[in-house]
Amino acid sequence: MNAAGIDVSKGKSMVSARRPFNEIVAKPFKVRHTASELKQLADYLKSLDDETRAVIEHTGRYYEQIVQYLHDAGLYVSAVNPKLIKDYGGGNPLFDSPVREDGTQKWVDLGASFWHVDCVRGMNQTAFVQRYTKWCKQHRYQARAGRAEEIYEHFQRPDCHAAQGCHNQAVGAAGH
Repeated sequence: MNAAGIDVSKGKSMVSARRPFNEIVAKPFKVRHTASELKQLADYLKSLDDETRAVIEHTGRYYEQIVQYLHDAGLYVSAVNPKLIKDYGGGNPLFDSPVREDGTQKWVDLGASFWHVDCVRGMNQTAFVQRYTKWCKQHRYQARAGRAEEIYEHFQRPDCHAAQGCHNQAVGAAGH
């Protein structure tokens, strides 16, 4: 799977793409918010080997046109609150696991499986604890006592936002 990160600003965005293990697919490049350049971007992302998922900050209203265009082109798009991106950029306070030799990190890997707050909110705590414990075992991470409950409670907080839904949707949490 490819991950395309899109940093939005007025009139243009910076885009880069990576594969697992930090393999660079595309170094950062600029895309203007014109129909022709957005079409070129969609075509490029669709041309990459394997599935490509785009993650975009929902800043102001600048992101809406890009999300809609990429979604209409058949791409998976997740609009994320920029505060979450900033918080994750410095690490995640829920996880203190170091980066593994293969470049993986527990909080990043967990985000691939529970990529949206509603993926956790859609279960009761017992179901999440069981799924998290199984996930840790499958990915060779330690499941410390009480950690799953702490994560579950974190995702229940009203200030925990992301794109809406647990399916291929291109909508952002309005006003957040």
